[in-house]
Amino acid sequence: MNKELFACIDLGTNTFHLLVGHWFEGKLEVVYRERHFVKVAGDGIETIGKEPITRALAAAESLGASLAKHNVVASAAFGTAALRTASNGAVLKRQLEQRLGIPIQVINGKREANLIAKGVIAAGLPVDQRYLIMDIGGGSVEFIVVDQGETRFSESFPIGAQVLRQKFHTEEPFRKSSTESTQEVALFKHLEFTLKSLKSAVGKHATLVGASGTFDVIGDLFGMRVNDAVSSASANKILSLYEQAAGMSDAQRLGDPRLPDDRADMIVVALALIVHVLRTFPQDQIYTCDYALKEGALMELAEQNS
Repeated sequence: MNKELFACIDLGTNTFHLLVGHWFEGKLEVVYRERHFVKVAGDGIETIGKEPITRALAAAESLGASLAKHNVVASAAFGTAALRTASNGAVLKRQLEQRLGIPIQVINGKREANLIAKGVIAAGLPVDQRYLIMDIGGGSVEFIVVDQGETRFSESFPIGAQVLRQKFHTEEPFRKSSTESTQEVALFKHLEFTLKSLKSAVGKHATLVGASGTFDVIGDLFGMRVNDAVSSASANKILSLYEQAAGMSDAQRLGDPRLPDDRADMIVVALALIVHVLRTFPQDQIYTCDYALKEGALMELAEQNS
């Protein structure tokens, strides 16, 4: 592949991203990144509210202007859970397209999971292992089982951090004592029921690989670099962080320097999701990966235009 530039815009439920770069000799070289926390489902994912729409349109205006500054060979924009779920998603899609200057592909969960898997596999994990890739979004969570470098299972579940926050994290703090609260018990029961198909899909042991969102926080806090795009992290440290965050109020989380302000509201339920997976598939170490949908889509564009 040559050094022609490609661009991907990922219009997620929590965050809008722009990635401009190229793949060269098997490695991603990033020319430009831009990120906006928009929290499109801040007022609910069934119908996107006025304030989230305002944030989304402002972010798209900025991303469109940035994209226009780069001479890219090809570009693609992807809408995920919120745009495919909300009753006014189609209207918002058209408004976003006007500001981005390119069409938006609203993709289903299977396509989203496949792009995530493509990006994670390209990050350089050892191909002779079995992995459970997990990507926590605001509206959905994607799980992909990869064995010997091949995708064996992929599915999207409607249990994103914003969805879980609104349903289960309704009181502060999430846990008021050393024992599980009613809302905590309800959350874990919901995850057990919703993700029961995952047990049979994973089967034997698979190493957890977390991409995006809260896994970025974990990588920054506990990660030991494996390569330029992958870190390893202790499962016990993740469990401990959850226990601590669950006992904090919203103000305490905002004041904790370990927790980014933009994720302080949803990080408890996001960590609970990871804890549930670690309880279901016990392991001492996990991987966190800097690559996900954007990087997979950029690689796909480069392959299509090679």
